[in-house]
Amino acid sequence: MREEKISFKRDGVRLSGTLFTPQAEGAEKRPAVCLCHGIPKVAKPVEEKGYGELAKRFCKRGVIALIFNFSGTAGSSGYFSLRSWSEDLRAAVDFLSRAREVSKLGVVAFSGGAVVAIYNAAHDARINVLATCSCPAALRLDPESFKAFIKKQRSLRAEDADKFIKKFAAEAEELRPLRWIKDVRQPLLIMHGELDELVDVRDAYKLFEATGSSEKELFIVKGAGHRIREHVVAMEFLADWVVWRLQQRR
Repeated sequence: MREEKISFKRDGVRLSGTLFTPQAEGAEKRPAVCLCHGIPKVAKPVEEKGYGELAKRFCKRGVIALIFNFSGTAGSSGYFSLRSWSEDLRAAVDFLSRAREVSKLGVVAFSGGAVVAIYNAAHDARINVLATCSCPAALRLDPESFKAFIKKQRSLRAEDADKFIKKFAAEAEELRPLRWIKDVRQPLLIMHGELDELVDVRDAYKLFEATGSSEKELFIVKGAGHRIREHVVAMEFLADWVVWRLQQRR
Protein backbone atom coordinates (compact mmCIF):
# COMPACT_ATOMS: atom_id res chain seq x y z
CA MET A 1 0.00 0.00 0.00
CA ARG A 2 1.31 3.44 -0.93
CA GLU A 3 0.24 6.72 0.73
CA GLU A 4 0.89 9.82 -1.37
CA LYS A 5 0.21 13.44 -0.46
CA ILE A 6 -1.55 15.08 -3.40
CA SER A 7 -3.20 18.35 -4.36
CA PHE A 8 -5.34 19.53 -7.24
CA LYS A 9 -6.83 22.86 -8.25
CA ARG A 10 -10.40 23.97 -8.88
CA ASP A 11 -10.99 27.53 -10.09
CA GLY A 12 -7.86 28.76 -8.33
CA VAL A 13 -8.65 26.89 -5.10
CA ARG A 14 -6.01 24.36 -4.08
CA LEU A 15 -7.41 21.19 -2.48
CA SER A 16 -5.06 18.85 -0.66
CA GLY A 17 -5.41 15.26 0.43
CA THR A 18 -3.88 11.81 0.46
CA LEU A 19 -4.14 9.07 -2.15
CA PHE A 20 -3.99 5.45 -0.98
CA THR A 21 -2.98 2.98 -3.67
CA PRO A 22 -2.90 -0.82 -3.27
CA GLN A 23 0.26 -2.75 -4.07
CA ALA A 24 0.45 -2.94 -7.88
CA GLU A 25 -0.31 -6.32 -9.44
CA GLY A 26 0.08 -6.02 -13.19
CA ALA A 27 -1.48 -3.32 -15.35
CA GLU A 28 -5.14 -4.14 -14.62
CA LYS A 29 -7.35 -1.16 -13.88
CA ARG A 30 -8.80 -0.83 -10.39
CA PRO A 31 -11.93 0.77 -8.96
CA ALA A 32 -11.49 3.88 -6.82
CA VAL A 33 -13.42 5.61 -4.07
CA CYS A 34 -13.51 9.25 -3.02
CA LEU A 35 -14.17 9.80 0.69
CA CYS A 36 -15.94 13.04 1.70
CA HIS A 37 -15.81 14.44 5.21
CA GLY A 38 -18.58 16.41 6.91
CA ILE A 39 -18.73 19.91 8.37
CA PRO A 40 -15.79 19.94 10.81
CA LYS A 41 -15.98 20.99 14.44
CA VAL A 42 -12.19 21.12 14.79
CA ALA A 43 -9.76 22.95 12.51
CA LYS A 44 -7.67 19.92 11.59
CA PRO A 45 -7.06 18.36 8.17
CA VAL A 46 -8.98 15.23 7.26
CA GLU A 47 -5.81 13.14 7.57
CA GLU A 48 -5.94 13.70 11.34
CA LYS A 49 -9.57 12.65 11.78
CA GLY A 50 -9.56 8.93 11.13
CA TYR A 51 -10.60 8.94 7.47
CA GLY A 52 -7.25 7.42 6.57
CA GLU A 53 -8.24 4.24 8.39
CA LEU A 54 -11.34 3.91 6.23
CA ALA A 55 -9.24 4.57 3.12
CA LYS A 56 -6.94 1.73 4.16
CA ARG A 57 -9.93 -0.62 4.46
CA PHE A 58 -10.66 0.02 0.79
CA CYS A 59 -7.00 -0.30 -0.14
CA LYS A 60 -6.81 -3.73 1.50
CA ARG A 61 -9.68 -4.73 -0.79
CA GLY A 62 -7.74 -3.67 -3.88
CA VAL A 63 -9.41 -0.27 -4.30
CA ILE A 64 -7.68 3.11 -4.74
CA ALA A 65 -8.93 5.58 -2.11
CA LEU A 66 -8.75 9.37 -1.99
CA ILE A 67 -9.35 11.52 1.07
CA PHE A 68 -9.23 15.29 0.65
CA ASN A 69 -10.02 18.51 2.47
CA PHE A 70 -12.98 20.50 1.15
CA SER A 71 -12.42 24.20 0.45
CA GLY A 72 -12.64 26.48 3.45
CA THR A 73 -11.31 23.81 5.83
CA ALA A 74 -7.87 23.08 7.28
CA GLY A 75 -5.54 21.69 4.64
CA SER A 76 -7.14 23.40 1.63
CA SER A 77 -7.59 26.99 0.48
CA GLY A 78 -10.76 28.85 -0.49
CA TYR A 79 -13.98 29.48 1.42
CA PHE A 80 -16.78 27.23 2.57
CA SER A 81 -20.14 26.97 0.85
CA LEU A 82 -22.24 24.02 -0.22
CA ARG A 83 -21.87 25.04 -3.86
CA SER A 84 -18.08 25.24 -3.55
CA TRP A 85 -18.04 21.80 -1.89
CA SER A 86 -20.07 20.42 -4.80
CA GLU A 87 -17.49 21.85 -7.19
CA ASP A 88 -14.70 20.41 -5.02
CA LEU A 89 -16.21 16.94 -5.26
CA ARG A 90 -16.50 17.25 -9.04
CA ALA A 91 -12.82 18.24 -9.14
CA ALA A 92 -11.91 15.22 -7.00
CA VAL A 93 -13.85 12.97 -9.40
CA ASP A 94 -11.97 14.65 -12.28
CA PHE A 95 -8.69 13.91 -10.49
CA LEU A 96 -9.50 10.23 -10.07
CA SER A 97 -11.05 9.85 -13.53
CA ARG A 98 -7.85 11.14 -15.17
CA ALA A 99 -5.84 8.34 -13.57
CA ARG A 100 -5.21 5.68 -16.19
CA GLU A 101 -5.36 2.88 -13.64
CA VAL A 102 -8.92 3.73 -12.45
CA SER A 103 -11.88 1.78 -13.83
CA LYS A 104 -15.10 2.48 -11.89
CA LEU A 105 -15.58 5.13 -9.21
CA GLY A 106 -17.51 5.28 -5.97
CA VAL A 107 -18.20 8.07 -3.50
CA VAL A 108 -18.50 7.53 0.26
CA ALA A 109 -19.67 10.65 2.09
CA PHE A 110 -20.47 11.70 5.63
CA SER A 111 -22.96 14.24 7.00
CA GLY A 112 -22.47 17.61 5.26
CA GLY A 113 -20.28 15.94 2.65
CA ALA A 114 -23.13 13.52 1.94
CA VAL A 115 -25.42 16.47 1.15
CA VAL A 116 -23.24 17.50 -1.79
CA ALA A 117 -22.52 13.86 -2.72
CA ILE A 118 -26.21 13.17 -3.31
CA TYR A 119 -26.52 16.30 -5.44
CA ASN A 120 -23.42 15.40 -7.47
CA ALA A 121 -24.43 11.76 -7.94
CA ALA A 122 -27.75 12.96 -9.34
CA HIS A 123 -25.85 15.03 -11.93
CA ASP A 124 -22.62 13.11 -12.62
CA ALA A 125 -22.80 9.70 -14.29
CA ARG A 126 -19.11 9.09 -13.60
CA ILE A 127 -20.09 8.28 -10.00
CA ASN A 128 -20.95 4.59 -10.26
CA VAL A 129 -21.73 3.79 -6.62
CA LEU A 130 -22.77 6.01 -3.70
CA ALA A 131 -22.72 5.43 0.06
CA THR A 132 -23.98 8.13 2.44
CA CYS A 133 -23.52 8.18 6.20
CA SER A 134 -25.38 10.37 8.72
CA CYS A 135 -26.93 12.42 5.93
CA PRO A 136 -29.73 14.89 6.70
CA ALA A 137 -32.79 14.90 4.47
CA ALA A 138 -32.54 18.69 4.68
CA LEU A 139 -30.16 21.02 6.49
CA ARG A 140 -31.97 22.61 9.43
CA LEU A 141 -29.50 25.11 10.82
CA ASP A 142 -30.45 28.19 12.78
CA PRO A 143 -28.61 31.08 11.03
CA GLU A 144 -27.45 32.80 14.22
CA SER A 145 -26.30 29.56 15.81
CA PHE A 146 -24.39 28.57 12.68
CA LYS A 147 -22.77 32.01 12.47
CA ALA A 148 -21.69 31.68 16.10
CA PHE A 149 -20.34 28.20 15.34
CA ILE A 150 -18.18 29.56 12.51
CA LYS A 151 -16.79 32.38 14.63
CA LYS A 152 -16.14 30.22 17.69
CA GLN A 153 -14.88 26.95 16.20
CA ARG A 154 -12.91 28.50 13.32
CA SER A 155 -13.07 25.17 11.52
CA LEU A 156 -14.69 26.79 8.47
CA ARG A 157 -13.52 29.86 6.57
CA ALA A 158 -16.18 32.26 5.30
CA GLU A 159 -15.54 35.55 3.50
CA ASP A 160 -18.20 37.46 5.50
CA ALA A 161 -20.30 35.72 8.14
CA ASP A 162 -23.49 37.73 7.59
CA LYS A 163 -23.44 37.50 3.78
CA PHE A 164 -22.43 33.86 4.02
CA ILE A 165 -25.44 32.90 6.16
CA LYS A 166 -27.90 34.26 3.58
CA LYS A 167 -26.05 32.48 0.79
CA PHE A 168 -25.88 29.26 2.78
CA ALA A 169 -29.63 29.21 3.41
CA ALA A 170 -30.29 29.47 -0.34
CA GLU A 171 -27.74 26.75 -1.13
CA ALA A 172 -29.14 24.46 1.57
CA GLU A 173 -32.52 24.62 -0.16
CA GLU A 174 -31.02 24.25 -3.63
CA LEU A 175 -28.96 21.16 -2.72
CA ARG A 176 -31.52 19.66 -0.31
CA PRO A 177 -30.90 15.87 -0.36
CA LEU A 178 -34.59 14.94 -0.25
CA ARG A 179 -35.04 16.95 -3.44
CA TRP A 180 -32.26 15.22 -5.42
CA ILE A 181 -32.25 11.67 -4.02
CA LYS A 182 -35.00 10.72 -6.48
CA ASP A 183 -32.53 11.32 -9.32
CA VAL A 184 -29.84 9.06 -7.87
CA ARG A 185 -29.87 5.92 -10.02
CA GLN A 186 -26.59 4.42 -8.88
CA PRO A 187 -26.41 1.58 -6.35
CA LEU A 188 -26.96 3.37 -3.05
CA LEU A 189 -26.19 2.54 0.57
CA ILE A 190 -27.73 4.79 3.23
CA MET A 191 -26.12 4.29 6.64
CA HIS A 192 -27.19 6.08 9.82
CA GLY A 193 -26.61 5.79 13.54
CA GLU A 194 -29.66 4.71 15.52
CA LEU A 195 -28.85 7.29 18.21
CA ASP A 196 -27.53 10.07 15.99
CA GLU A 197 -27.54 13.18 18.17
CA LEU A 198 -27.19 15.66 15.27
CA VAL A 199 -29.27 14.21 12.42
CA ASP A 200 -32.48 12.38 13.31
CA VAL A 201 -32.41 8.75 12.19
CA ARG A 202 -35.84 9.31 10.61
CA ASP A 203 -34.05 11.30 7.89
CA ALA A 204 -32.41 8.08 6.70
CA TYR A 205 -35.81 6.43 6.23
CA LYS A 206 -37.10 9.46 4.31
CA LEU A 207 -34.13 9.39 1.95
CA PHE A 208 -34.38 5.64 1.47
CA GLU A 209 -38.04 5.83 0.51
CA ALA A 210 -37.47 8.74 -1.89
CA THR A 211 -34.46 7.45 -3.83
CA GLY A 212 -34.79 6.53 -7.48
CA SER A 213 -32.15 3.79 -7.19
CA SER A 214 -33.34 0.28 -7.97
CA GLU A 215 -30.39 -1.15 -6.00
CA LYS A 216 -30.54 0.40 -2.55
CA GLU A 217 -29.92 -0.66 1.03
CA LEU A 218 -30.57 0.97 4.39
CA PHE A 219 -28.24 0.15 7.29
CA ILE A 220 -29.20 1.51 10.71
CA VAL A 221 -26.22 1.12 13.04
CA LYS A 222 -27.59 0.02 16.41
CA GLY A 223 -26.39 2.05 19.37
CA ALA A 224 -24.31 4.39 17.20
CA GLY A 225 -24.35 8.19 17.17
CA HIS A 226 -23.34 10.65 14.48
CA ARG A 227 -19.68 9.61 14.11
CA ILE A 228 -20.33 6.19 12.65
CA ARG A 229 -16.99 6.21 10.82
CA GLU A 230 -15.57 5.12 14.20
CA HIS A 231 -17.84 2.05 14.25
CA VAL A 232 -15.62 -0.79 13.05
CA VAL A 233 -18.36 -3.27 12.13
CA ALA A 234 -20.33 -0.65 10.21
CA MET A 235 -17.25 0.49 8.26
CA GLU A 236 -16.33 -3.09 7.40
CA PHE A 237 -19.84 -3.61 6.05
CA LEU A 238 -19.68 -0.33 4.13
CA ALA A 239 -16.34 -1.15 2.50
CA ASP A 240 -17.53 -4.64 1.49
CA TRP A 241 -20.80 -3.25 0.10
CA VAL A 242 -19.17 -0.52 -1.99
CA VAL A 243 -16.36 -2.71 -3.32
CA TRP A 244 -18.76 -5.47 -4.34
CA ARG A 245 -20.92 -3.02 -6.34
CA LEU A 246 -17.90 -1.45 -7.98
CA GLN A 247 -16.59 -4.85 -9.02
CA GLN A 248 -19.99 -5.83 -10.42
CA ARG A 249 -20.11 -2.68 -12.56
CA ARG A 250 -16.80 -3.19 -14.37
